[in-house]
Parts: sequence; C-alpha cells; structure tokens
Amino acid sequence: MGYQENRYCAFVVQPCHFRGPNELCTTTFVRLDAALVEVERQRRIFKPIIILTGDVPYQPGGPTLAALMRSYLERNGFAGPILFAEGGTGTFTEPRLVTRLVLRLQARFPGLDQMIVVASEWQLFAGMPFWEREASKYALGLDYRWVPGTGGWRTRLLYRAYGLFLRAALGSGLWARIEPRLYCLLYRHRYTGGFRMNACQ
Repeated sequence: MGYQENRYCAFVVQPCHFRGPNELCTTTFVRLDAALVEVERQRRIFKPIIILTGDVPYQPGGPTLAALMRSYLERNGFAGPILFAEGGTGTFTEPRLVTRLVLRLQARFPGLDQMIVVASEWQLFAGMPFWEREASKYALGLDYRWVPGTGGWRTRLLYRAYGLFLRAALGSGLWARIEPRLYCLLYRHRYTGGFRMNACQ
C-alpha cells in the first residue's frame, strides 16, 4: 500500500471480551499493545487516530469494553484522539460503523482516508470480507495488523466455521435478509443482558 505523508490514519482496535466486570481479557491487552507499537511505527507517516469498537458492558450499567480500552491506552501514553464506534457490535456490524465514523471525521481530520485494523488472525478471517467491502465503497485505504498467538482452539475453530458461513452468505445474494436475523440472534442481547463470552479459550 502506498501511504501518503502528513495524512491521518484511523487505527481500529477490536476487543475480545471481559475477564470480569471491570477488567479486560489477555487477548484485548495484547491487541492494545500491538496497536500502540503500530502507532509509533507509523507516526512518521501518519497522524494517528484510534477508533475502538466494543460499546457493550459486562452487565447493564457497567463500563463498556471500549471505555476500559481507552483508559488503558491513556495510561500507557497515547495522547491523541480516541473515538468509539457506537451503535452495534459484531463481525459484520463493526466494519460498517467504523467506516461511517471515519467518513464523518474527515471534516475534522483532513486527509483521513486510511484505516489499519488491529485484531487477532482468527477474528480477521471472519471479518475481512466486511472490512474490504465497506472500505471499497468509499475508496478508503485499508490494511491489517494480525495479532498472533491469541485465542484457544475452540475459538479458532468457531471463527473459522463462522467465517466460512459468512462468506457463503455474502456470496449467496441473500445477505440482506440474513444480516438482521443473524444480528438479533448473536449480538443484540449484548446490550440488554451484557457480554460475557470467553473468546480466549
């Protein structure tokens, strides 16, 4: 990818899950640390903005994954803009929300036309078709930073099967019908009942 100097870039960090009501899991910490390293590596080329997904709490009324992630980034020295992609969570929802947020931010941050997504390789396998579809709609630059060595065999197997299912659904031409039903089945309850799935196993 040919990067342009003195342009803004959105470094998108996707969480994994909660370890407890007010604590992030090991995988999420690994991703945040990888993002901080990548921000410093790219700082000569890009002015960094960090966008966090995960606007869900462990239990209703508690801090969200994104809020805990922001606190960690600030404690570890990141002083730039940190924004939340709000309105939904999940493999196919977050790429759309993040992309729309980047488009809205372009007036505030001139030259913001690049995204670098930081997540585990198993998560990106499922989500890449959606990131690429959204970025291509608006001619946004897109790159990934794969965080290795996270997630247990159950999570890897689950996301492999889920990713294959999502690819088949996209290719079937029926995705517009499948998406709202799948969101209700897998993700909507995170806002009403909290999010406690353990994806590190």
